[in-house]
Order: sequence, then structure tokens, then C-alpha cells
Amino acid sequence: MPGKKYGNKTIYILTSGRTFSGAEEIAYDYKNLKRAILVGEQTKGGANPGGDMRVNDHFGVFVPNGCAINPITKTNWEGVGVTPDT
Repeated sequence: MPGKKYGNKTIYILTSGRTFSGAEEIAYDYKNLKRAILVGEQTKGGANPGGDMRVNDHFGVFVPNGCAINPITKTNWEGVGVTPDT
């Protein structure tokens, strides 16, 4: 990419209990690549994509249709969230 590079400067990612899904992916990946320091709270824990499926007029379920797997950890943050460093 053209332009000035960021270099070896420290990256800080702020997280909270409301951080979810795609934002968790960035935090999880950068943390495990040792490219960032996470500051804040444990994230919410939404890693697996999916959607609601209606069973009848009064009942529905969430059905996952994928699973994000990190090549470093061989797992993801589903249900547990991403733990900050500080």
C-alpha cells in the first residue's frame, strides 16, 4: 500500500463487555499475533455466525452456520469473550 508505514509502534485496542462479533475478531487476532495490547473489559463472546430460525408462531432458535477458527490458538472466543491484557 502506498503511504507512510505505522512501523513498530504499539497498538492499543479498547474493549468492553459490549464489544461483540467483528470487533472481537480484530481484538482476538491482533492479541494472538502479538501486535496489540488489549485494554478494558472481557468482550461479549460472539464468534460463530448464524441466524434466527422460526420454529412456530411462538418459538425461534438461533442456528449457527459457521465457526471462526484462529490458526494460532486453534479455537475462538465463542461464549467466553476475549480477555484484555489490562
